[in-house]
Amino acid sequence: MFNCPANSPVPLLLRAGGTRCIRSDELVEISCFFQGNPVVGGDNFQDHVIEDDAGGQAFVGHIPDFFINLGGKTPNNSGIPAC
Repeated sequence: MFNCPANSPVPLLLRAGGTRCIRSDELVEISCFFQGNPVVGGDNFQDHVIEDDAGGQAFVGHIPDFFINLGGKTPNNSGIPAC
C-alpha cells in the first residue's frame, strides 16, 4: 500500500504531499488524532505527528495509528486530543 522498505516500514504521510518511510523505532511527537483514511489493519485512527530528523529538518504529517505503539489503546483512550 505504501511501498516502504523493510528497514523503514512506517509511512509518514507528509502534510506537504508524498510519503516519507521511517524506522519502526523512530520517535515522533503526536500532537493530535483524527479518524479517516487510510484504514490500516482495520484501524481508521490517524496520528498527527512531527518527526525531528536528528535535530535537523522536522517532518509534519500523519501516521496510521496501526503503526504507533500506544500500549493497545486507541488515541482517544490514551489522552491524545482530537485535531
